[in-house]
Amino acid sequence: MMESLHFKRLINMYHAAKINQIVFPETKIEIRSGHSEIQMRINESYHHAMNAMHGCVYFKLLDDAAYFAAATNEETFFLLTASFTTEFKRPFSSGLVFAKGECIGLEGNKIRAKAKLFDEQGKVLAIGSGLFAKSREEWRDF
Repeated sequence: MMESLHFKRLINMYHAAKINQIVFPETKIEIRSGHSEIQMRINESYHHAMNAMHGCVYFKLLDDAAYFAAATNEETFFLLTASFTTEFKRPFSSGLVFAKGECIGLEGNKIRAKAKLFDEQGKVLAIGSGLFAKSREEWRDF
């Protein structure tokens, strides 16, 4: 029961983030133990000058998916991204994208998680992995 309350808190936190309200207002997120999935529709407002999705959008979706997968395993403290590596595989212009995160496990005192970004046909657009550290800030309700 505590697990589902924590997951609901994480989903609410995702939607409460100002950046998501302003820049990513129509994303959808699902969370389950050790996993997350974020869905977003891409249009030209997310493009760089060469008419494809800007790298910051790839990074944000991958980092968020990995972060929330990691956060399913920490019910006391807010996590911080300690490091995150992104590898771009192919450009993308428009349609739905899906960022799928998976918690790998503990690495010292940090949580390792990875994510993949897919298009609607299941093609991998980018991959990422990172380490997430506990902050001193306790989770609160959103």
